[in-house]
Amino acid sequence: AVYSSVCPFIHYRFIDPNRELVLSQQYNIQRYRDNVVAVESGESQEMVINMASEEQVTNALIRALSADRRKVLFLEGHQERAIDDGGNGGFMLAAQAVSDQNYLIETLNVLEAGGVPADCRALVIAGPRKPLLPEEVRLIDDYLENNGRVLVALDPEYDAGLDEWLLGWGIRVDRSMVV
Repeated sequence: AVYSSVCPFIHYRFIDPNRELVLSQQYNIQRYRDNVVAVESGESQEMVINMASEEQVTNALIRALSADRRKVLFLEGHQERAIDDGGNGGFMLAAQAVSDQNYLIETLNVLEAGGVPADCRALVIAGPRKPLLPEEVRLIDDYLENNGRVLVALDPEYDAGLDEWLLGWGIRVDRSMVV
């Protein structure tokens, strides 16, 4: 109700899937107990199943209304934190939060790709445990010099060999730990 009071282009209605069988089939609603929200804009459709928060609806609206999905790439090849690891050391929750904002999440081996692709909105270097090669750093520099964006998260227990490179960009690495 809040969305439609703010924007006259947003319409909503509640349906009973047992009474509206055609809509239930159209949206593939198979269980009555699920709290399902369907967001449509033109040809674009986003579904939120087991909706627990307003944030999920907002994210579905963002995805449905966005014409294109921008890419956020996570560097790989140096034992970085994995975007498919949901454990304490993984970046699954971070990657999911970025994906919820309508970003396409992928991994990137910068050497194999020959650089950071031009359509990359941001490159994430997530806790590398092995040093990057000088050629990799040069390719990332090329990306940054062309208005690229990089998020660097270093693990104080490992030397990724990025201190001097980051200092060149005006960032001094401190081995302090955030808990």
